[in-house]
Amino acid sequence: MQDVTPFTIVQILSTSGTHTDKTFKGALADISYGGLSFSMKISKKETARLLLGRTLNMKFTLSIGGSSQKLDKNGKVVGVKSYPLADHSIHVKFDKMLEKK
Repeated sequence: MQDVTPFTIVQILSTSGTHTDKTFKGALADISYGGLSFSMKISKKETARLLLGRTLNMKFTLSIGGSSQKLDKNGKVVGVKSYPLADHSIHVKFDKMLEKK
């Protein structure tokens, strides 16, 4: 069984792949070899919609079998779902899959 830290630090990347000033924290919800999802509060639906197709850099810690590994992954937002009270789930496909080890 794998545990994930409760949050990820997320930074939006520019179209050229450089880091921007836009950094935020999201609560990790799910992770697989190919991507992850996290939730966060976004007050405007338009802001959430603007994340679609954007490339993000995400930093988080993954714990498996008693050992922890800090990860720094890039990925593209492939889905955004809104929930009541301004909660949104952001679904990201990694640029490179996680290693299976």
